[in-house]
Amino acid sequence: MPKATLAGILAIAAVFVSLPAVAQEKFSMTISVGPPLYFEESDGFFELLTAEIFERLDLEHEIIWLPPQRSLLYTSDGTYDGHIARTAAVELKFPELIRVPVNVFDFEFMAFARDPDIQINGWESLLPYSVGMINGWKIAEQNTAGAKSVARANDYGQLLSMLEKERIDIAILDRVMGGWKLKQLGYDIKVLEPPIVSKPNFIYLNKKHAGLAPKIAAVLEAMKKDGSFDAIYAQTVQPGNPQ
Repeated sequence: MPKATLAGILAIAAVFVSLPAVAQEKFSMTISVGPPLYFEESDGFFELLTAEIFERLDLEHEIIWLPPQRSLLYTSDGTYDGHIARTAAVELKFPELIRVPVNVFDFEFMAFARDPDIQINGWESLLPYSVGMINGWKIAEQNTAGAKSVARANDYGQLLSMLEKERIDIAILDRVMGGWKLKQLGYDIKVLEPPIVSKPNFIYLNKKHAGLAPKIAAVLEAMKKDGSFDAIYAQTVQPGNPQ
């Protein structure tokens, strides 16, 4: 091989060797919950849980907070790769979402009210009242269509403020995050027992990542067996107590 040609090949090879490696694109997960399940400081339950999952899968990931409805739309259309975490009710409207078939959190949907004498016995017991819910909560939307009136809020603080100002009779929130926010705000509002309903919540992936669902499921099952899942829960979830 002529020296000039060999020198040229070596020069080109040197250029490619010196180029920086292309960074792996992070797997993007949307989330719509708040404290103590999600904090911006990255020490909420779902943040620590997903960090452990993706570390075991050797994948880079990121979490993006979005309002509930928008998070479903953007995960469904493939803008983002997955969502943490929803009930199976979302599957009726968003068939593009693939469920990771392991429960990651039991959401106890509770009725928050100023009147402690309201009797709770499932969804039907809410129908005579003016109710409020978080925009995008499909299970609440589907089960309160016949209520006296239905209001929607974008976050827990806004919904509890509506109840405090008597714009609604009942606010539908989950026990953990609702209790945490109520304690923080200090409103004279009661959490009525028993729960309206308790539903398992799942991680969802855009259909283009369907092959990853069983791998995430296997990691979650392993975490539940080795105790790491319960350890993260105990470290982060303190119902009704602001951290």
